[in-house]
Amino acid sequence: MTLFEVLALAHGAGLGLFCLAAFVTSLRKFARGEMGGEVLPMTLIRPLKGEDTGLEENLRAPLEADREGRLEALFAVESESDPAHPVASRVAAAFPGRARVILTGPSGTRMGKAHNMIEALRHATREFVVFSDSDARPGREALVETSRLFLAGAEAVSGLPDASMARGAGDVLVCLCFNHYFNPLATVVSATGAGTLFSGTWMALRRDALERVGGLERFSNEAADDFALADALRRAGARVALLPRLVPLYERGGGVLEGARHVLKWARIVRWTTTLPYLFLPLATPLPLALLALSRAPEDLRPAAFWLFLAATRIVCAILQDRRIAASRYPWFGYAALPVVDVGFLAPWLASWPGNTISWRGRRYRVRRGGRLEPLAS
Repeated sequence: MTLFEVLALAHGAGLGLFCLAAFVTSLRKFARGEMGGEVLPMTLIRPLKGEDTGLEENLRAPLEADREGRLEALFAVESESDPAHPVASRVAAAFPGRARVILTGPSGTRMGKAHNMIEALRHATREFVVFSDSDARPGREALVETSRLFLAGAEAVSGLPDASMARGAGDVLVCLCFNHYFNPLATVVSATGAGTLFSGTWMALRRDALERVGGLERFSNEAADDFALADALRRAGARVALLPRLVPLYERGGGVLEGARHVLKWARIVRWTTTLPYLFLPLATPLPLALLALSRAPEDLRPAAFWLFLAATRIVCAILQDRRIAASRYPWFGYAALPVVDVGFLAPWLASWPGNTISWRGRRYRVRRGGRLEPLAS
């Protein structure tokens, strides 16, 4: 056996152990089902742009789950002409005194989402503030567990997304990246004490912790505002906890090509935000072993058989993980595609290196080193 084969097999075994560690850690960390407890008075800010599929249900869900009526929901939208405005207004009217629409005005040089968050925060009246993207559908579990962690001394709480409800091919492509790439990595990072990654799905903070890191304005042009905020909190020594419940996410990737563009956009953002770690990211996939298997078959099928075993293990672990901790499961083709996505990851990884422009919610930006965004003229 050549040195290349030995290294490839060692890499495959290492990846298998990492996937197993992530799988076991996820099963230990996350659970499903409602737990008893009350909801603290919190302000929930939902930055809106355009009408996402299921937007009204997403906005209603946490308000309906708040049996105590302690949640203050602020729906932040730039103008009344935005398609999200009538939807948000309809939900606010259904919950008088508990929800209202905040018109934030033109975003100017700020990133649109960050602009809405910053302007809405001026109207928040509670000590605890939660930011949640418009495609998230948080329920009772997220509210109760966030309250429990705050009472236990946490200064910030991160909720990871559960995107297992996707059904279309493009949607599944995008959502696999959440449940079976980002979530396991974030879980292992948190379990090892290396830090807690944030997701825009659910970011809850004490007001004083946010002020300690300089407020939201410093993140107004960050491509990955959730990553930047988590890093600032870590550097400031804030006590950050990971929510032991996944928060349902109804992300829409569109068709396969649109989903691929979505993945490329995020690959480019990560590439410019954390360039050095991103350089080694392909080592977290079975790609080297897959290439070895293709180059050796049919003369020597042992590497190919080993890779097929690894691929089957990957699929089974993903199914068991979603069955245990996710609200739903992907269609069969989604799980079957996981090893293919592992191998195909090289395409967006390579494509992310040249160029530094992205399109986001109808607006074009240039991504600068460190993840800073520069709005481009329309």
